[in-house]
Amino acid sequence: RSRIQRIDGSQVIHVTANPSDESVDVVAISHSLRADLDQIMNRYHDLTWRYSGYLADHEKTRMRSIIGGIALFIALYALLAIPFRSLYQPFFVMLAVPFGAIGALFGHLIMDITPSYLSVFGILALAGVVVNDSLVMVDYINQKLQAGGELYESVIQSGTRRFRPIFLTSATTFVGLLPLLFDHSLQAQMLIPMATSLAFGILFATIITLFLIPCAYLAAEEIRVLLGKAWIWWRFPNGRPVDGDS
Repeated sequence: RSRIQRIDGSQVIHVTANPSDESVDVVAISHSLRADLDQIMNRYHDLTWRYSGYLADHEKTRMRSIIGGIALFIALYALLAIPFRSLYQPFFVMLAVPFGAIGALFGHLIMDITPSYLSVFGILALAGVVVNDSLVMVDYINQKLQAGGELYESVIQSGTRRFRPIFLTSATTFVGLLPLLFDHSLQAQMLIPMATSLAFGILFATIITLFLIPCAYLAAEEIRVLLGKAWIWWRFPNGRPVDGDS
């Protein structure tokens, strides 16, 4: 029996299709068809079109992930800037986040898993975990400097004195996720992409953190000194005034 379906007073016709197998990139096909569909609809002014179903849900999930990622980074920055009482030191801690994402992608290649939005959710969760190692190193450097230590020695000692807790924390987290990564049950398949992002992201970010954070701290201090000298040169081109000079 024929019927007419209406949404918001408009008559609707559904055109559906299913991929032949999982190798078909439905999202890429939908993007390539937009121009052709717009061209067809331009011939008929009383017709419009839009994607629904999986493609509409995919777009909503993408926007939510972008908004959630931006909110996450703002929250991380605020939570780090308050205890550090600094506007630039939180960036040292957050440097591990993009390298953790790179490690997560390498993990998908190793495990032969196609990245999905579950993988993205794992990367967002990873961002709140990988900062712990960087936080430990930056905090140790600050403590040594406040105690009167020299910058270069404080940075070197941060890597040697904090290597064991950083390595053990990341290694135990990675090992704890291994049973889930190699679980072949149906219930675990939904969680494996998230676990892959978390496990390999932590492992890769830890290795990078031990080298990157000390180098970034030293480089930032050198840049700060150079900017200070440049400000003095620009503010007092004839030399810095002494007390009593007008």
